[in-house]
Amino acid sequence: MAENIKNIALLYFKTFSQKNLNGLKKMFDDDVTLRDWDIDEKGIKNVLKANLNIFQNVKKINVIPQNIIAENNFISAELKIIVNDSEELKVVDLIEFNKKGKI
Repeated sequence: MAENIKNIALLYFKTFSQKNLNGLKKMFDDDVTLRDWDIDEKGIKNVLKANLNIFQNVKKINVIPQNIIAENNFISAELKIIVNDSEELKVVDLIEFNKKGKI
């Protein structure tokens, strides 16, 4: 399962970088949560709305995985996020997958 969720995570980062809400929706479980320093949303509708807000506030976003560690149904991903070709953020995502491979 570890290799499978790594591949799903890579697809997720690519889909997010493409600002593809429909693609993200297909990857999310109905009970998905998104939590960071600024956002705490629960449920697919609210998480998609939060992602849309992010996408509308940036011209371009590129998520570049640096390291991914997979164990059981979790991945921890060290990411470099380039916003508008100028701002660089370094973050770590923790993503939990259900038995269907949904986030």
